[in-house]
Amino acid sequence: MAHGGLGLRKFQFNRDGIFFFQGFGEAPNVRARTKEMQIHKFIEMKRMLHLLGSQKIQISIILNRKAYMSAIIKTNRHALEWIDTRMGKTDDATIEFKIPYEIFRVNSLSATLRIIISIVIKPLVSIKFKHIFNRLRIYLALFIEISLRIISRVFSSH
Repeated sequence: MAHGGLGLRKFQFNRDGIFFFQGFGEAPNVRARTKEMQIHKFIEMKRMLHLLGSQKIQISIILNRKAYMSAIIKTNRHALEWIDTRMGKTDDATIEFKIPYEIFRVNSLSATLRIIISIVIKPLVSIKFKHIFNRLRIYLALFIEISLRIISRVFSSH
């Protein structure tokens, strides 16, 4: 997103990105619309939901050491119940990912990868045991889902 933004708006994307996330965080009726859509019915995620179980996943954009905007995803073993967005964050998430706004400012793949690794690994040493278990569940679910999709593509192309 950052590279596309820089190409279109030169170096104003750093400023404009904040407006984008503010609009995203203040979007009305996101929870009601996504609950009504029943996303799990048109995106195959049965296996992943089964592994995740009942979770409230929060993905926050961190700006000046505070959660600027968050997307919250509520799941159970059978459904993606809803997605919500808000300014700030909620305190009852079972899994939380903190995405530093700086990731949209970097201009190299290696810098982006360093930030992604810190997002994935760093919280494992500083969060409660239950939250570590939940985070490992989402990593396992993602790993299995991605692996199976890769394997199915390899075997379907032969």
